[in-house]
Amino acid sequence: LEVGCGAGAFTLPLYEKGIDVYGIDYSENMIQICSTLMPFGTFKVSEAKTIPYDSEMFDAVVSNSVFNYFSDLVYAESVVSEIARVLRKTRPAAILDINDADKKDAYKSLQITKLGDKEYNRLYGNLSHQYYSKKWFAEVAENCGLLCDIQEQQISGYENSKFRYNVFLEKVR
Repeated sequence: LEVGCGAGAFTLPLYEKGIDVYGIDYSENMIQICSTLMPFGTFKVSEAKTIPYDSEMFDAVVSNSVFNYFSDLVYAESVVSEIARVLRKTRPAAILDINDADKKDAYKSLQITKLGDKEYNRLYGNLSHQYYSKKWFAEVAENCGLLCDIQEQQISGYENSKFRYNVFLEKVR
Protein backbone atom coordinates (compact mmCIF):
# COMPACT_ATOMS: atom_id res chain seq x y z
CA LEU A 1 0.00 0.00 0.00
CA GLU A 2 1.20 3.48 -0.79
CA VAL A 3 -0.28 6.23 1.35
CA GLY A 4 -0.34 9.37 -0.78
CA CYS A 5 0.33 7.57 -4.06
CA GLY A 6 -0.18 10.58 -6.32
CA ALA A 7 0.00 9.49 -9.96
CA GLY A 8 1.77 6.25 -9.04
CA ALA A 9 5.42 7.01 -9.81
CA PHE A 10 6.60 5.08 -6.74
CA THR A 11 4.09 2.23 -7.17
CA LEU A 12 4.37 1.67 -10.95
CA PRO A 13 7.75 -0.17 -10.90
CA LEU A 14 6.33 -2.63 -8.35
CA TYR A 15 3.21 -3.13 -10.45
CA GLU A 16 5.36 -3.80 -13.51
CA LYS A 17 7.12 -6.59 -11.57
CA GLY A 18 3.76 -8.28 -10.94
CA ILE A 19 3.34 -7.17 -7.32
CA ASP A 20 -0.22 -6.47 -6.16
CA VAL A 21 -0.33 -2.74 -5.49
CA TYR A 22 -2.77 -0.58 -3.60
CA GLY A 23 -2.79 3.15 -3.17
CA ILE A 24 -4.71 5.98 -1.61
CA ASP A 25 -4.59 9.68 -2.35
CA TYR A 26 -6.95 12.56 -1.60
CA SER A 27 -6.84 13.67 -5.26
CA GLU A 28 -9.42 12.02 -7.48
CA ASN A 29 -7.41 13.03 -10.57
CA MET A 30 -4.29 11.28 -9.27
CA ILE A 31 -6.27 8.12 -8.49
CA GLN A 32 -7.70 8.16 -12.02
CA ILE A 33 -4.16 8.32 -13.43
CA CYS A 34 -3.06 5.39 -11.23
CA SER A 35 -6.07 3.35 -12.24
CA THR A 36 -5.36 3.99 -15.91
CA LEU A 37 -1.64 3.19 -15.65
CA MET A 38 -2.19 0.16 -13.42
CA PRO A 39 -5.60 -1.31 -14.28
CA PHE A 40 -5.09 -4.36 -12.05
CA GLY A 41 -4.03 -2.27 -9.05
CA THR A 42 -6.46 -1.06 -6.40
CA PHE A 43 -6.59 2.68 -5.85
CA LYS A 44 -9.00 4.72 -3.75
CA VAL A 45 -9.63 8.37 -3.05
CA SER A 46 -9.11 8.75 0.69
CA GLU A 47 -7.66 10.89 3.43
CA ALA A 48 -4.49 9.38 4.85
CA LYS A 49 -5.91 9.44 8.38
CA THR A 50 -8.72 7.04 7.42
CA ILE A 51 -7.20 4.29 5.29
CA PRO A 52 -10.15 2.44 3.72
CA TYR A 53 -8.72 -1.07 4.02
CA ASP A 54 -9.04 -3.88 6.55
CA SER A 55 -6.80 -4.23 9.58
CA GLU A 56 -3.62 -6.24 9.04
CA MET A 57 -4.20 -6.41 5.30
CA PHE A 58 -0.78 -5.37 3.97
CA ASP A 59 2.68 -6.91 3.88
CA ALA A 60 4.26 -3.47 3.40
CA VAL A 61 3.21 0.18 3.53
CA VAL A 62 5.10 3.16 2.16
CA SER A 63 4.48 6.89 2.24
CA ASN A 64 6.93 8.93 0.18
CA SER A 65 7.23 12.71 0.56
CA VAL A 66 3.69 13.07 1.87
CA PHE A 67 4.03 13.80 5.58
CA ASN A 68 5.47 17.23 4.70
CA TYR A 69 2.00 18.30 3.55
CA PHE A 70 -0.01 17.25 6.61
CA SER A 71 -1.66 20.08 8.51
CA ASP A 72 -0.36 19.26 11.97
CA LEU A 73 1.17 16.63 14.24
CA VAL A 74 -2.23 15.33 15.39
CA TYR A 75 -3.16 14.49 11.81
CA ALA A 76 0.27 12.92 11.20
CA GLU A 77 -0.05 10.78 14.33
CA SER A 78 -3.44 9.50 13.16
CA VAL A 79 -1.81 8.50 9.84
CA VAL A 80 0.95 6.55 11.61
CA SER A 81 -1.74 4.84 13.69
CA GLU A 82 -3.64 3.90 10.52
CA ILE A 83 -0.47 2.56 8.92
CA ALA A 84 0.05 0.39 12.02
CA ARG A 85 -3.58 -0.80 11.84
CA VAL A 86 -3.44 -1.98 8.21
CA LEU A 87 0.06 -3.47 8.45
CA ARG A 88 0.46 -7.19 9.22
CA LYS A 89 2.47 -8.14 12.29
CA THR A 90 6.26 -8.25 11.79
CA ARG A 91 5.89 -6.47 8.45
CA PRO A 92 7.67 -3.25 7.37
CA ALA A 93 6.55 0.28 6.63
CA ALA A 94 8.57 3.23 5.40
CA ILE A 95 7.82 6.91 5.74
CA LEU A 96 10.25 8.67 3.45
CA ASP A 97 11.51 12.18 2.76
CA ILE A 98 10.55 13.78 6.07
CA ASN A 99 11.41 17.40 6.81
CA ASP A 100 13.78 17.42 9.80
CA ALA A 101 12.62 19.94 12.42
CA ASP A 102 16.20 20.30 13.68
CA LYS A 103 17.28 21.53 10.23
CA LYS A 104 14.33 23.78 9.39
CA ASP A 105 16.20 27.07 9.90
CA ALA A 106 19.23 25.89 7.92
CA TYR A 107 17.00 24.81 5.03
CA LYS A 108 15.13 28.11 4.97
CA SER A 109 18.39 30.05 5.14
CA LEU A 110 19.81 28.09 2.19
CA GLN A 111 16.69 28.71 0.13
CA ILE A 112 16.70 32.43 0.87
CA THR A 113 20.41 32.62 0.00
CA LYS A 114 19.77 30.85 -3.33
CA LEU A 115 16.57 32.68 -4.26
CA GLY A 116 16.64 35.98 -2.39
CA ASP A 117 13.95 37.14 0.02
CA LYS A 118 11.49 38.33 -2.62
CA GLU A 119 11.56 35.14 -4.72
CA TYR A 120 11.55 32.92 -1.62
CA ASN A 121 8.43 34.67 -0.33
CA ARG A 122 6.77 34.48 -3.75
CA LEU A 123 7.40 30.74 -4.03
CA TYR A 124 7.09 29.62 -0.41
CA GLY A 125 5.51 32.46 1.57
CA ASN A 126 2.02 30.96 1.62
CA LEU A 127 3.12 27.35 2.06
CA SER A 128 3.27 25.69 5.43
CA HIS A 129 5.21 22.46 5.25
CA GLN A 130 5.22 20.30 8.35
CA TYR A 131 8.55 19.53 10.03
CA TYR A 132 9.07 16.61 12.44
CA SER A 133 11.51 15.92 15.20
CA LYS A 134 13.00 12.44 15.24
CA LYS A 135 11.93 12.11 18.87
CA TRP A 136 8.30 12.70 17.86
CA PHE A 137 8.44 9.89 15.30
CA ALA A 138 10.09 7.51 17.76
CA GLU A 139 7.44 8.20 20.43
CA VAL A 140 4.51 7.91 18.02
CA ALA A 141 5.88 4.65 16.61
CA GLU A 142 6.26 3.17 20.08
CA ASN A 143 2.71 4.22 21.01
CA CYS A 144 1.44 2.48 17.86
CA GLY A 145 3.30 -0.78 18.52
CA LEU A 146 5.96 -0.19 15.90
CA LEU A 147 9.71 -0.60 16.05
CA CYS A 148 11.33 2.50 14.62
CA ASP A 149 14.62 2.99 12.80
CA ILE A 150 15.36 6.57 11.76
CA GLN A 151 18.01 7.14 9.13
CA GLU A 152 19.47 10.31 7.69
CA GLN A 153 18.60 10.65 4.04
CA GLN A 154 21.59 10.42 1.70
CA ILE A 155 20.47 10.75 -1.89
CA SER A 156 23.21 11.90 -4.24
CA GLY A 157 22.13 14.81 -6.42
CA TYR A 158 19.07 15.63 -4.29
CA GLU A 159 19.94 18.89 -2.54
CA ASN A 160 17.07 18.65 -0.04
CA SER A 161 18.36 15.28 1.14
CA LYS A 162 20.62 16.82 3.79
CA PHE A 163 17.51 18.36 5.42
CA ARG A 164 15.43 15.19 5.40
CA TYR A 165 15.36 11.75 7.01
CA ASN A 166 13.53 8.45 6.55
CA VAL A 167 11.64 6.36 9.07
CA PHE A 168 11.51 2.57 8.79
CA LEU A 169 8.92 0.81 10.92
CA GLU A 170 8.04 -2.75 11.82
CA LYS A 171 4.80 -3.83 13.46
CA VAL A 172 5.50 -5.74 16.68
CA ARG A 173 2.06 -5.99 18.26
